[in-house]
Amino acid sequence: MCHGMTINKSSTLSSPKRLFIEINDEPPSFDVFWPKVENADFEDPVIGYKVKVIEVKKVKRIINKFSSYNNTITPIEVEEYPKLNPQKAPDGLLTELTAPASDKPQVRFEDLKLGVRYEITVIAFTKKLEGPPSSPIRLRVHDS
Repeated sequence: MCHGMTINKSSTLSSPKRLFIEINDEPPSFDVFWPKVENADFEDPVIGYKVKVIEVKKVKRIINKFSSYNNTITPIEVEEYPKLNPQKAPDGLLTELTAPASDKPQVRFEDLKLGVRYEITVIAFTKKLEGPPSSPIRLRVHDS
């Protein structure tokens, strides 16, 4: 034990790493898999995971289009998906699923809509605390 050091309990729980997605055709759905997360505090083990699935909305922004023909700049409104930002979840419809702790954790998202962009993060939790979210991943399934 280190004397004179304060241990932050929330730092004992890491974020899930290496998320893996598997698409299912019938019914349209996807499964999310990740390696098991262990809590460094063995008296407070991981009891489950929260999986956040967000339908990412496009956002409007103004870009300036330059015309070399008459040397003018024209503001144009465009709609696009926000850039992936691990620090901030995008706006959109949130579905939160839970999965129990296991050696091979996974969850199935069954309300898959074709052509919709989803952002997925996973958070491990114990009885006492919630860990940091995994790095977000994005998914969009096109009609085949």
